Amino acid sequence: MFPKTCNTLGVAQSIKLISKNVTSCLESKFLSTAASGLPSQARVIIVGAGVVANSVAYHLSENGWKDVVVLEQNKIGSGTSHFGSGTLGLFKPISHRDIIWYSIKLYQKLQDMGYEIGMKQCGSINLAQTKDRLVALRRRIAYNTPTGLNCELLSPKDIKKYHSYINVDDIVGAVYIPEDAVADPRAICDVLAQLAQKQGVKYFEDVKVEKVLTRNSRVAGIETEKGPISCEYFVNCAGMWARELGLNCDPPVRIPAYPAEHFYATTNFLNIDEDLPCVRDFDSFTYAREYHGGFMVGWFEPEANPAFQGKEVPRNWIDDLSTQWEHFDTFWKYAVKRLPILAECKEPALVNSPDNFTPDGRWVLGETPSVSNYFVACGMNGNSLQGAGGIGKAVAEWIIEGQPTQDLLPFQIQRFLDVHNSRQYLEQRIKEIVGR
Repeated sequence: MFPKTCNTLGVAQSIKLISKNVTSCLESKFLSTAASGLPSQARVIIVGAGVVANSVAYHLSENGWKDVVVLEQNKIGSGTSHFGSGTLGLFKPISHRDIIWYSIKLYQKLQDMGYEIGMKQCGSINLAQTKDRLVALRRRIAYNTPTGLNCELLSPKDIKKYHSYINVDDIVGAVYIPEDAVADPRAICDVLAQLAQKQGVKYFEDVKVEKVLTRNSRVAGIETEKGPISCEYFVNCAGMWARELGLNCDPPVRIPAYPAEHFYATTNFLNIDEDLPCVRDFDSFTYAREYHGGFMVGWFEPEANPAFQGKEVPRNWIDDLSTQWEHFDTFWKYAVKRLPILAECKEPALVNSPDNFTPDGRWVLGETPSVSNYFVACGMNGNSLQGAGGIGKAVAEWIIEGQPTQDLLPFQIQRFLDVHNSRQYLEQRIKEIVGR
């Protein structure tokens, strides 16, 4: 278990230090224009500068759309995009998988271009502790294999061949996915922003969008704290702030996504193989991956804590975080049971990085039914990197061509009703969505 010294204060200080280092790095890396230089108009305005927003900007610029402005209320990448697990899993329904598969190919392309983004197709091992879980995994094999995904059913003995650190005493079987991957979410977020900027996209930091302006139920522009900008298209990639911004529009735009606390821990250097497969232990709500010679271990809790309960998400969200030892103590014990080597590590670094979750656990994408040319890309459900590449491509296609090349019906924003956008409903609903 974690040492008792890993308390709430220590966690808060740790994440603030991480954020400070990220911010100073970004300030030297990006050519963000001063807020005083805001244009009076743009063809496309994107709010937020996380990995999803940067992917949308990149794909628009790749298709020749240069009159694009990205507005970030803090610094580029200063939301939760930099704090993700970096896991890229394909063992999903084909609608998800096609988006993620494109993301993997895009990230591999960036690495082949010489960018250091930590991209590795190390595969994953998906564990079953019960016969019922194994039946569920077999069913997933049945619909994934015919559509092109390589899946291998493993016995407990086979598991040890791929990952010698896994305790298989209570495991009845597993599925190995060789094409699953990991990458560095911080690096990819930054690289996409740099490439978009090189192709003419303008980024402005420290600019909060306060309201989306409409004319005849169509996007006409935005109101920022620095003044108005007219535009033809608006893309809400505001992450934890997306729902609140949606309400600041006439007519209102419903975006049912709300942040839940989300934890992971990283260990000291343990001299493990950097190509170890990721581990997903569904029955213990735990995942693990190699991370700088040690492990990153995270959890999707069956009863999560809503973040920032009863108030709006603060602009400086890191200052508002708190953690409770009792909440994650049990899950760390699960991780140690599955990977006994964790008992040998020094005090892990714990990060509480809230992320937006949706009522059905699926992304929220597309043009809103209430306001024309108002597009949404949010609700990443704990892993924004996983879908960012493919989502950016799809949203760019939506804007340029009027529709994406892939059928995205399961993710379209029209599936929700007004009741789904109630904060009270969302705070209760996401508690059970995180670990679904």
